Amino acid sequence: MFHRNHHGFVPSGVLLEMAARNPDQLALTRTLFNTQQLWTKSAARNGQVFRFLQNAGTAERMMYDAKNGTSLPGTRARFESDKPASDLVINDCFDFLGIIREFHLKIHGRNSIDANGMALKGVAHFDRDYNNAYWNSEYMVTGDGDKVNFLTFNLLNVWAHELAHGVTEYAVPGGIDYYGQPGASNESFSDITGANVESWHLNLKAKDYHCTVGKGLWAPVAAGSKGIRRGLRDMKNPGTAYNDPSLGKDRQPAHMDQYIKTSSDNGGVHWNSGIMNKFYAEFCVSLVGNDWESTMGRAARIFYAARASLQSSRPSFGQIAYWASEACAMFPGEEADLRAKVAAAAALVGIKPGQKVVDDLTPVADDGVEV
Repeated sequence: MFHRNHHGFVPSGVLLEMAARNPDQLALTRTLFNTQQLWTKSAARNGQVFRFLQNAGTAERMMYDAKNGTSLPGTRARFESDKPASDLVINDCFDFLGIIREFHLKIHGRNSIDANGMALKGVAHFDRDYNNAYWNSEYMVTGDGDKVNFLTFNLLNVWAHELAHGVTEYAVPGGIDYYGQPGASNESFSDITGANVESWHLNLKAKDYHCTVGKGLWAPVAAGSKGIRRGLRDMKNPGTAYNDPSLGKDRQPAHMDQYIKTSSDNGGVHWNSGIMNKFYAEFCVSLVGNDWESTMGRAARIFYAARASLQSSRPSFGQIAYWASEACAMFPGEEADLRAKVAAAAALVGIKPGQKVVDDLTPVADDGVEV
C-alpha cells in the first residue's frame, strides 16, 4: 500500500523545512517539487516491471548523463565496455556501481540488486541545482547539489544507501511497507548497507568507522557560524548530525522512549530509523576484532540474513531484532556471545525482540504521501 518511490535520499520533510527557512533559494523549492513527483514517474507506478528475468544477467553497469535535464535516462555516458569518460563525476559514479556490485556478490553472494544479475543503471547531473538523489526501481539518479546547501550527492555512501532500497524490494517478499516501523526499518536497512559498503571499501573496523550517513553532503557552515553539518544522520548518535539555522535540527530519536508518533513522514520513517540505526551501530562496536571482517563484516551478514528472514512486509523493530538474534546461528562457535550482544544492543535502545511483536506506536495514516 505504501511505496517508497516518491522519496529521495534527503527526506521531503527536511527539504520543506529548508525551503521555509530560505525562501529566496528556489533550488530547494524546485527540488522538493521534483522529489514529490517521483512516485508518479516511477517504474513501479507505471507498471514497468523489470525484475522478472528468465535468464540471469551479468549486472552490467550503465551510466547516463541527464545534462541537467529531467528526462530519464539521458545520454549514454559510460557502459561496461566503454573507456573512462572525460567527466569525472560519471567515472566516480560508474566506480560506485562496481564497488556496490562487488560488495553484494562477495559478502552476501548476491548477484546484483535482484540477485539475478539486474543491470545497474545510473544517471548523473539530473536537473539544475537538484538537491537530492533517488532510486526509482530502475535508475539510480543524482543531482549536483546547489553548492549553497549541498555540495554533492555523488558519494559512495549515498549510492549504496539508495540501491539498498532496491535490494530490500527483492529480498523481502512483497518488499517492506514504507510506513511506521516497517518504513523506518526500510530506511535503516539502507543506512546500514551504506555504512557496510563504505567501511568495507575502506577496510575499516567498526570502531574506526564514522557511521555518518551522507558525510560530505552538506556545504560548509557559514563563516563565524556555530552550526553543525556533519551529515544527514548519525547512526551512533542519532539526533546530532546537523543543527544549523538554515537547515533546522536533526530530529532522530535514539531510544524507543523518544519514538516520534506522527502520521507525517509516512509515520516518521526517516526520524525513527535512528533507533534501528543505533541498535545496529552499538552491535557493531560491541564485536571484538581488528579488521572489517570480524566486526562490521559479521554484523553485515547477520542483519542481511535477518532482512531475508522477515515473514511479512510489515515488520516491527522487535521482529527484526528477533531475526537478527536467530541469524547469529551462522557463526556456530560464537552464537551465544553474538546473541547476547544483539540482546544488549536492542536493550540499549529500548527494543524488545520478539517474533510476534507488532508496531503499536504509529498512528493510522490518512494517505501515503505525507512529508
